[in-house]
Amino acid sequence: MILAFQTGKGSTDNLLKDFAEKTSNSKYCVFDHEKYLRDYPSPSGVLKNPTYQNADLHWPDLINTSPEDQITAYMFWGFMRGTKSIYDMAIRRNKDFIFLDHAYIYHKKHSIYQKNLAHNPYFRMVKNNFVLTTINDTDDTKLLKMREQFKKGDELDILPWKKNGSYILVIPPSYWLCSWLNIEPEELMKQSIDEIRKHTDREIKIRYKKPNNQYNTTPLEEDIDSAWAVVSFQSSVAVRAINRGIPSFLMKPGYSVSEPMSLTDLSKIETPYYPDNRYEWLSSICNNQFLKHEIADGSALEYINEHN
Repeated sequence: MILAFQTGKGSTDNLLKDFAEKTSNSKYCVFDHEKYLRDYPSPSGVLKNPTYQNADLHWPDLINTSPEDQITAYMFWGFMRGTKSIYDMAIRRNKDFIFLDHAYIYHKKHSIYQKNLAHNPYFRMVKNNFVLTTINDTDDTKLLKMREQFKKGDELDILPWKKNGSYILVIPPSYWLCSWLNIEPEELMKQSIDEIRKHTDREIKIRYKKPNNQYNTTPLEEDIDSAWAVVSFQSSVAVRAINRGIPSFLMKPGYSVSEPMSLTDLSKIETPYYPDNRYEWLSSICNNQFLKHEIADGSALEYINEHN
């Protein structure tokens, strides 16, 4: 049985609920609403959607299951709202976990999403990881379909490698993922910058997603295009950079979809990697983004099981 967990975020909850209703041997697990309202009181006494990002949700079905229930996997959305307890349970019980989150490409908040582009209906879904870290399917059918769908955008274009950039663009690690991994994000960034400075005298420029708690108003491509290289932990900014011809380095391996196109040895910052298979990599990324109905009817999970 696959357990799919509610987190109090309407659209994603509906997606997981649809999955549980349309696939056999699956169950939609609701969090304890009464406990939530006790822990996070609402003046109206009514559960509001979405729930607080920092909420520590409690799922009775997570605790009250036994070997007889034959749980095969735990399915959940994102790093917020206490979902780490679901992940921890999967690891503790040696079960699969199925992680869902925003798409790698054309995620409307974290990319250069333009209002005149088509609505992005894709989501990422990964089994036993948080992102795809390999190239597993180079069929370009979906890539070509997405290029047509988003023909007013350019995130799926692949530009020639640029080798005349000036500064190193550093993307700070995600607080949420780092908290899951017991990593201090500021310390990881400091260690990475210190290592970079041992091997180059180039300017280091840090791009924060939310300086002063507001989304960065400097266009992403403006920061990317003059960079010698981009250094990140898990950010999808690296995908954007690689496609625009800027080489990528990772602070740690294992957590970025850009890993097949990146170096993890920061001592090589002056000799970046310029792979010649970006088209195949981009095809693989597109194949691992799924439409709502593909997730709900189980075909996305079938695809992932086949390609894992």
